[in-house]
Amino acid sequence: MSPDAAIVFQSIPLKTVRGASVGAVVLLASLLLSEQGYALQQLPTGPAFDPVMVDSVAVEGNIRQADLTILALGGLNAGFAYTVYDIQRATKSMWATGQFKDISARVEGLVGDGSVTLVWQVDEQDLLRNVTINGLTRVDAQIVRDTTGLVAGLPYSPAAVTLAKDFIRNELANKGVPFANIEDRIERVADRGKEIILFLDVEEGRLVTIADVSFSGSTVYTDAELRGAMSVQPEGFWW
Repeated sequence: MSPDAAIVFQSIPLKTVRGASVGAVVLLASLLLSEQGYALQQLPTGPAFDPVMVDSVAVEGNIRQADLTILALGGLNAGFAYTVYDIQRATKSMWATGQFKDISARVEGLVGDGSVTLVWQVDEQDLLRNVTINGLTRVDAQIVRDTTGLVAGLPYSPAAVTLAKDFIRNELANKGVPFANIEDRIERVADRGKEIILFLDVEEGRLVTIADVSFSGSTVYTDAELRGAMSVQPEGFWW
């Protein structure tokens, strides 16, 4: 799916709406999103973009969150009139929660006859059942979790995984271990739908120390004087 999203709010003829045969013009809102974010397309004005009274709001595709929870995140309620821009703003609010991989919205039904339904179609983000960090001995794994927000019970976040890897590398480098290798992997929890276990497998690598420091080309200071001025001494860490 494209990194960008576009909203199209237009009148189109439909042969069926929610299983009923009709020969009418239906107002449709189609909103496509990706994990990269979205951009609002330039839209024309006219009757197809006027506010539409929504008679009911539904949710499709949800597994781990209740309909009412998702409806509350969107904030669009039955009995009110909305435009495509209201849908765009609601989607932005939903997206900001980090609870979804993908969101789309559509409007079904006949305008004016009390059958207009706003439908949220969602693909929920996986939920972290547990976060396991293997092979990390020089840094407290719980500090990694707490500092980076990579905590069980929260939605999976690729950005948080990257932050945790960077945090581990920096902490290890400060302890003289600058060449750590870190891989992440996911295991799905059986019979739990959207729940996963995240693993960070760490190979810390060898401790790097400075065995000796030598100088050449200095005619003013002795090697001992130069060594004394350095923050890094033999048998110390360069980092």
